[in-house]
Amino acid sequence: MRIAFACPSYGPIDPKVVHAQRHAIMMAWANGIEVHGDLWIDRAGWDVARNQLVDSFLKDGSLDGIFWCDSDMVLTPEAIVLLVAPKVDVCTGVYFGRHPPFEPQIHVFNEEAQAFNRILKWPEKDIFPVHGHGFGCCYTSRKALELTQQVTWDGPPAICKETKEVIPVERKWWFKTDRYGEDLTWGCNARARGLVLWCNPNVVVGHLGMTEEIGPAHFKKWFEEHSTGTEDVAMALNRKEDGGYETALVAKSAVAPGTSHEVGLEEHLRMTPSA
Repeated sequence: MRIAFACPSYGPIDPKVVHAQRHAIMMAWANGIEVHGDLWIDRAGWDVARNQLVDSFLKDGSLDGIFWCDSDMVLTPEAIVLLVAPKVDVCTGVYFGRHPPFEPQIHVFNEEAQAFNRILKWPEKDIFPVHGHGFGCCYTSRKALELTQQVTWDGPPAICKETKEVIPVERKWWFKTDRYGEDLTWGCNARARGLVLWCNPNVVVGHLGMTEEIGPAHFKKWFEEHSTGTEDVAMALNRKEDGGYETALVAKSAVAPGTSHEVGLEEHLRMTPSA
């Protein structure tokens, strides 16, 4: 198997991050996953950077997928191996936000509220489906990226020298900064095209904050000390006896009645995993 390693960055990379990336890449090679070259984009918007990275990747027909790693992620040695191993088209690891409340960046979608709810509790060992996730540490297959390609005809037009005909220029894109951000918007597009987004809870990586590396302990401490809940509606993902999953309300902040946070919380969202 041959994959690319994609890392959008905003300047110099912390040596701790670089060392962790190299270790994970070497571990991947040792397990039969060929990581061919780095795809780097520096100092570009997240959607622009990710679109350029995918466009570059698809030009090499020998590559099977992309492993995405943000420039402030501290990978575990086995991160690449464990996200590629399930042989699914999309698989993310677990990491936590850099700022309080340090929530995990995995989500389910509340149809009634038309908003993403963070998942605060999840199965500990088996991979499970999610509706959206960050792109700080995840794998996407070639199939997933080909299915989610979109084209608009909004580029600067070309003019035929002979006929003077105005020829619209197409713009290919996969990521778009929208109300949900470029990563969650991509997830919406992917699910609309029949893809299932998976999370492997065995991959938990660090996220460099302003002064320290953020991990599960920061989230647990913050959550225990703030009994009123989190800044958003939060959900627990539970496995059902029939093999499916359902989400249930865990906690919420004190929001005014009638706001989008209060809508549709009594209806559990069912998700049935599929290969």
